[in-house]
Amino acid sequence: MTKYFKCSDRELTVLLKQGSHNAFTEIFNRYNSLMYSHACNKLRSPSDARDIVQEMFTRLWDRREELEVGNNLPGYLYTVVRNQIFNFIKHQKVVTGYAETFCKINEENSATTDYLIRSKQFEANDTGRN
Repeated sequence: MTKYFKCSDRELTVLLKQGSHNAFTEIFNRYNSLMYSHACNKLRSPSDARDIVQEMFTRLWDRREELEVGNNLPGYLYTVVRNQIFNFIKHQKVVTGYAETFCKINEENSATTDYLIRSKQFEANDTGRN
């Protein structure tokens, strides 16, 4: 029986590529906290960092058969987390842009709606006086 905690990163990577759940668990145990700290430091949001790291490990498992890690598993994981952080930030900019545009349009429509309501109220008041 393999003692996974004694395996090198290279050995764990080979076992992971073969579908070993235990190798994946050992990689997770070794690097989860480190990757989380790195992501949290960059994003300043524990929940977003947790999501990024969870996604990174999910992708690691899903793409295990085609992994090309070489001899640097931590470097590979850092690169994946970094790229996911960049994608997350880019997505947040898009969301913020849409939200700002929506608020601007909503304010313009609200002003127009308010104007129309007041105009109709004035017309009704003027008609009632005649």
